[in-house]
Amino acid sequence: MFASCSNTIRVNSWPSELLKENSEFIPPSDTEISHISWCNDNSYMAILQQGERPQILSTRDLSNIRTVHTINDHQVSSVAFKKGTKKHLAMGTKNGEVMIYDTKLRTVSRKFAKLVSPIEILEFSHDDLQLAALCEDAAVVFCTEADGKVNNEYKHSAKGSCVKFHPSTSNKMAVGCFNGYVTIWDTKTYSKMYNCQLHSQPVTGISLSRNGNFLISTGKDHKVCVTDLNSGESKFRINLNVPVNCVDLSFDDKIFVVGLEDGSVYVYDMNFAEQPLECLRQHNTPVNDVSFANSFKDAVEDESTISTVTTVQDRISEMRMTSPKTAFTDNSADSLKNLRREVMQSMKNQAEDLESQLQEHCKKFQAFINNEFKMINDLMKDKWELFGTGDVNRLFQGTESDYCDVGKH
Repeated sequence: MFASCSNTIRVNSWPSELLKENSEFIPPSDTEISHISWCNDNSYMAILQQGERPQILSTRDLSNIRTVHTINDHQVSSVAFKKGTKKHLAMGTKNGEVMIYDTKLRTVSRKFAKLVSPIEILEFSHDDLQLAALCEDAAVVFCTEADGKVNNEYKHSAKGSCVKFHPSTSNKMAVGCFNGYVTIWDTKTYSKMYNCQLHSQPVTGISLSRNGNFLISTGKDHKVCVTDLNSGESKFRINLNVPVNCVDLSFDDKIFVVGLEDGSVYVYDMNFAEQPLECLRQHNTPVNDVSFANSFKDAVEDESTISTVTTVQDRISEMRMTSPKTAFTDNSADSLKNLRREVMQSMKNQAEDLESQLQEHCKKFQAFINNEFKMINDLMKDKWELFGTGDVNRLFQGTESDYCDVGKH
């Protein structure tokens, strides 16, 4: 299960039938939602709209997502739940303050050292022992169990655009910048573990794999890059038609989703990333953030439907493992029908996406042809007077120069 936001919030899963179609939250204000953050058991979500006060939504019933608490602070510029609890929410402000809000007592329970610039993004480490605050050209890290002072600053050559801790390894933090560089820092030794320009325009999103050692990054240059951090080489790149604004990777490293400038959300299988599994037309405005729900650490894997994304390949494998005695029961027939429906829906979505891409290319080609004919027509008009003068030499000279100009184009 994952959520995407623009000026509304949509909650989705793969396959899409697992969630009701009305899993959507439309806030009273139409301003953009810049930040979303799940609590540890996914029962609540913190959101922040530009120029608005932070809200906490109840997501226990996905058919009735609603606001349960509004934090009375218009200066907040970033929010992030702690990974291991629903009680503590980190908030950063436009004037550089970083604080912890107690959602049970509904008050600020702790403040960290004040920074000199606005807080763009907050991010907890997987064990909640570190809190990163991204502001202008530096990522500032606080030790949450210490005295609240700045632990260290990680300076960059350009303004930072996104920050992400590793989901299972301590002391590994990735920072994306406006110049296209991605840097991975060791927050224990304060040294760079990786530094490379992966994009030609600002980096908009970063995700690190839990079990493998690869990095997914997105950028305003329309690219999704998957990089092997062991070799430093690119595993593959996806070039899309519009800027990519955000990315998130599922808990099991199998599925990743990207949010696009045109309001779409694309779902990809890491093993078959040539084409998206599904192209969701989610929003009418740019997607600002996408976020997978958290995994329940103590739950049985088969019962953890919240964080498990099931692909068509997984469903086929499950059916192959079914014993011969139960292979032809009514339940198996229903599974086959559901699988057939999922495959058909996936094919339909991909066909619609290809059709829209073809229409876009046809429009561009038609515009190019019209421009070429217009240029030739303008040249004919400019030289038409030569035919009336009867001056053959001027006529040939003018025609020859026009053909040379057209050849240069």
